[in-house]
Amino acid sequence: MRGHHAPPRARRDRRPPLLVAETRGAVVGYGCAARFAPPPEAPLHRAPEGWYLAGVVVSPALRRRGIAKALTRARLDRLEPPVYYFANERNRASIDLHRPFGFAELTRTFWHPDAHFTGGGGILFVASRT
Repeated sequence: MRGHHAPPRARRDRRPPLLVAETRGAVVGYGCAARFAPPPEAPLHRAPEGWYLAGVVVSPALRRRGIAKALTRARLDRLEPPVYYFANERNRASIDLHRPFGFAELTRTFWHPDAHFTGGGGILFVASRT
C-alpha cells in the first residue's frame, strides 16, 4: 500500500488522504477521506465538522483479505480525531469493518449533503481516538 501525498503518522494535517493498495504493481483497492464543514444554511441536525472516511473500494476478487482494514487503518493514522463516517443501516460489511477501530453510533438523525440512503436509513458514526 502506498499513499498519495499522505503525511506520516506524526505529521497529521488538513490534506485529504487518498491511499491505494497494490498487488504485483496493480491497484486492487483505494480509500479516501474528506474534511467537512457544514455551510451556514445547514439545518440544525447537520453532521459535525471534521474528517470523514469517504469510501473504501477493494477489487471483488480480493475482498475479505484485510485490504479494506489496512486502508482504513492507514487513513485513520493520517487524520486528527474525531473521525466520522456514515453508512446505510443495512450495510453490515461497512459497520463490521469500522467497529474494531472504535467507531460508535452517534446518531441516525443527521444532515450531510452527500448522505443519501436507499432501502434503509443512515447512521452517523464517530471514533474519538484513532
